[in-house]
Amino acid sequence: MAVRDMDVAAEVIGIRLMRAKLLAFAVSSFYCGVAGALFAYAYLGTVEPEAYSLDLSFRILFMVIIGGVGTVLGSFLGSAFITLLPVRAERDRALSRQQPRPAHRRRARSRISS
Repeated sequence: MAVRDMDVAAEVIGIRLMRAKLLAFAVSSFYCGVAGALFAYAYLGTVEPEAYSLDLSFRILFMVIIGGVGTVLGSFLGSAFITLLPVRAERDRALSRQQPRPAHRRRARSRISS
């Protein structure tokens, strides 16, 4: 946290900045690699270039941005928002097409027109 917030203060208290930043980069790269491998194995079943489109890259980027770059919980909430928003919108659209107009509104309009 000290390395992220104040580089100079972290260096003054004895933290080697280059080592700490490289270690953070290596650990995050490892987790990203594991996540990509699990995505390919569990979700896609195979690795093909067509599976990773520009749309998927932007969706993942927006998940992190909407949730907040600095928090892990925010990234989970952002991914839930981006994933569930189209599902909810499609469900609402399907329900609005299925619901007939209420009977009391149909009667009221027929009285006015006669």
